[in-house]
Amino acid sequence: MYQYLIRHPIAIVLGILLIVIGGFASLREMPVDLFPNLNYPLINVVTHYPAGTAEDMEQLITGPIENAMLGLTDLRRVRSVSVPGFSQVTVEFTWGVDVLQARQLVFAGLAQIQGSLPQGTQPELENIGTSLAMLSTYTLKGSEPVALYNWARYELAPRLTTLTGVARVDVMGGGKAAYRIDLNPLTLRQHQLSASDIAASLRAENVLDTGGFIEQHGRDLLIRTEGRIQTLETLKAIIVKRGADGRPLRLSDVAAVYAGAEPLRYSVTTDRQPAVAFTIQKQPQASTLEVSRAVDDALAVMPLPQGVSLEKFYDQAAIIGLAYRNMRNALVLGVLLAALSLFWVLGWNRSTLIVAVTFPLVVLGTFMLMGLSGLGINLMTLGALTVAIGLIDDDAVVVLENIDRHRGLGKTRLAAALDGTREIIAPDLTGTLSILAAFVPLVLVTGLAGRLFQPFGLTFGFVLALSLLFSLTLIPLAAVWLPARSATSQPTVGARWIAVFGDWNQGLLAYLLQRRALTLIGALLLLLLSAGLLILNPVRFLPLLDEDSLLVSYQLAPGTSLKESNRVGDQLDAISLNLPGVVGVFRRTGSPEDSFYIEGPDEGELVLRLAAGVDPVKVRKELEHLLAQLPGIVTRVNEPTTEKLEESFSGLPALFGITVFGRDLEALYAAAARIEDATRQVPGLANVVNNTKIPVDQIVVTIDRDAGARLGVDASTVAASVRVAMQGETVTDVIVEQRPIALFIRYGDADRTSLESLGQVLVSTADGRSIPLIQLAHIEPMSSYPFIEHQQGARSLTLTAEIDGNPVVVLERLGQAIDALNLPEEIQVGYTGQYQQLLDTGVQVLWVLVAAIALMYGIMAMQLGSLLDPAVVLTKLPMDFMGAALALFITRQPLDVTVLIGFITLVGVSMDNGIMLLTFTRDYRRQGMDADAAVRMAVKVRTRPMLLSNLTTLMALIPAALGIGAGPQLLQPLAIMLFGGLTAGTLLNLNLLPVIYVATERWRRAMDSKSETEGAEK
Repeated sequence: MYQYLIRHPIAIVLGILLIVIGGFASLREMPVDLFPNLNYPLINVVTHYPAGTAEDMEQLITGPIENAMLGLTDLRRVRSVSVPGFSQVTVEFTWGVDVLQARQLVFAGLAQIQGSLPQGTQPELENIGTSLAMLSTYTLKGSEPVALYNWARYELAPRLTTLTGVARVDVMGGGKAAYRIDLNPLTLRQHQLSASDIAASLRAENVLDTGGFIEQHGRDLLIRTEGRIQTLETLKAIIVKRGADGRPLRLSDVAAVYAGAEPLRYSVTTDRQPAVAFTIQKQPQASTLEVSRAVDDALAVMPLPQGVSLEKFYDQAAIIGLAYRNMRNALVLGVLLAALSLFWVLGWNRSTLIVAVTFPLVVLGTFMLMGLSGLGINLMTLGALTVAIGLIDDDAVVVLENIDRHRGLGKTRLAAALDGTREIIAPDLTGTLSILAAFVPLVLVTGLAGRLFQPFGLTFGFVLALSLLFSLTLIPLAAVWLPARSATSQPTVGARWIAVFGDWNQGLLAYLLQRRALTLIGALLLLLLSAGLLILNPVRFLPLLDEDSLLVSYQLAPGTSLKESNRVGDQLDAISLNLPGVVGVFRRTGSPEDSFYIEGPDEGELVLRLAAGVDPVKVRKELEHLLAQLPGIVTRVNEPTTEKLEESFSGLPALFGITVFGRDLEALYAAAARIEDATRQVPGLANVVNNTKIPVDQIVVTIDRDAGARLGVDASTVAASVRVAMQGETVTDVIVEQRPIALFIRYGDADRTSLESLGQVLVSTADGRSIPLIQLAHIEPMSSYPFIEHQQGARSLTLTAEIDGNPVVVLERLGQAIDALNLPEEIQVGYTGQYQQLLDTGVQVLWVLVAAIALMYGIMAMQLGSLLDPAVVLTKLPMDFMGAALALFITRQPLDVTVLIGFITLVGVSMDNGIMLLTFTRDYRRQGMDADAAVRMAVKVRTRPMLLSNLTTLMALIPAALGIGAGPQLLQPLAIMLFGGLTAGTLLNLNLLPVIYVATERWRRAMDSKSETEGAEK
């Protein structure tokens, strides 16, 4: 069959054409995103309840939701945080639960307790995919806030929502139109009314109802009862009570009624001016670039209201576009460099050209397989292509070199192609399978790391499988049907250099073989040194995205008013706008009630838009220096997309968290304070933030039940009267020109400023009188807790920090400092955040490495027919890691998930040449050579193909390692560590591996003698 395919190439040619067509077709259809589809079963339940204290949120909202969630099936853990006005319950399901199934389970749990939640609260569901689906943020300014909000909410948002791929458009800022009703308590008391009475009257007067029908003359006449409030004049004229003399008391007699906006507990500004912002969220499977392009095209043709300007402050598509272009350029340039290195060594001839052609063919074939597997173009898949591109020619060069060797023995083209290919199939297949074996255990990695690793492993496997396929089909075909390289042609410059290196290496190998013990000791010392240097590198979970914008998060003392927070925010705006390179600042202080944000009025975020070509690292350092000089403000500077990812992955807006567990809140807060003091004495621990030390002021209204019973007032009436008067309430909506306008009622601003005014809030009694609240309740100021966390239903608190230095040493010192505190037994301490996430991922990767090594050992043992020789090949793995570690340390690259993937890749890649070397060594041993002579001959024969294959791999990695191009260099750490590991691996394969082989010869003889003895006994 194989001989038939070589003699009749039409089948191979047609197969290649199908791969090319399928590759281009798949490339056109595949979505482009930053990360693979992260459908991780983690759901955040976010609930807004304005003016609720942390304890209120815990008891009224968090507790019921948490209890409902703890009863769900396939649950991994539940954690929550209750802060004034907000509750977030995070529900994490076990690996394997689909996100849609997880959302349905959470919805079912919420449905059971919806009636027990406070009136008006509506939990919102968010998952990691939702967070990453936030594509862009735009701002509008230049018009009256209510008009601007109305245009964005009722004209702009509906048009954008209809675009393909757009899931949701959220509008915030400006003002929601309302007819404001500011009550005068003195007038209310004069007429024996309360705010609740007015609210009830308004509800009763705003009616639209059906009344059945009348049958007349064979037709049904529908009855419609129209009693809606449609104008401001109608609202003012509503009768709220009649006096003893029957005269009507109208709403305008007891309140100031005017057109305005609902009061907001948050604000939105751009460049220090009030603004309206809207965010675009894409559908799960939609391509980020396509959706962003469609939104921009729609906005370009949509006429703006007069005087209104539109700006884009955040654009995930721009980041993805830059990253995509960088990775694409690195891939294309890597292919060119790898191909040029082939021609540099092999010369310009048709056989070499065929090897070079395999590069684009394998890439197109990989795109086709990616499309069939449901993969898209993202950091992981493009990263795998970039790393594996240099390995494409590995199999092809090995086959081509072996065919040429048989051609030199005087065989015909067909015989040389068949014999040379058949001879190399077994070691070639073993080498490819050994590399693939490194990625097979990736399916065992769970959690978010698994979602990142598996697309990388699949894509890498596709490249290797196609490379093997083309090497066994296209290369022999070309060797038969294209003229062979002339044996009398002059060697190329590259070939001469390789020959010189080979001669030099033979001398080095002879020197090392004579000093085997010293060589092995030196290698071990280098390994220990490199491992020690590696732990000095910075650590993070994800690579930096190098965005063209920065995110500044700031927090003031808990309980700070929105007005004061806005004043500080405006100061931060001014500081940011004065920085060179900053062209715009967008700020959000507090959170809209219908959003996923959980920042209170004392917190805010600034997005700084940078000019093209500005170094974000330089701006960030200068900004951090200026912010550090501001007293009483906790700030954090990050990248917008990175911040979203980090909070989604770890649940914290910081790299490291110290979480304290316990039942009693007072004991928890006391322990947190002691731990904070202790951490300040730990070297390497910086920016420790303890948000628990500043209490939140509150006013407690304790109802006097005896007085209530005496006056005929129940507790719910008192609570409702306080809420309507002080907080305000939207009692109903009126529809004007197809748009809702809220009827918002509360006391006027002057009557809501003190404890005395609270005491004068009027409450209706059973006999129709209105009496002050002070006669029905005790009113006193108190201090409350700023926030309350739960882990698996147990209370907890978290201090955030940053680690500056060796994490292992810092954590050991921190543990000693905490142990020295002798905290009560009921207080437990744990570590959370990205460091914990990275640690968990590292443990999984360690087991993946163990499984990969075990698989590779089994494959090599079957190929080599020995249990010792595979172990010899594996002993060079730590030495390859040594080269990777040194490269990372020298370049000071941070250790992140891409580096973990790189180590797995290095395990597979570094084995191939070692297997080939030992295969040839064993062949020479069978010809009668001793270990020393056999290994020298194997090195001599394998130096050229080994250097050639490694040269193309290294050349393909150079563009990514150098970080050529502006914007995100997401593959740079991965490329650098692989470059270092493969460079070291090349030298070790040619020198250290032979030394280890010869050094273990006596064990090999002992095993062979034992096998012969056992065979004789049988």
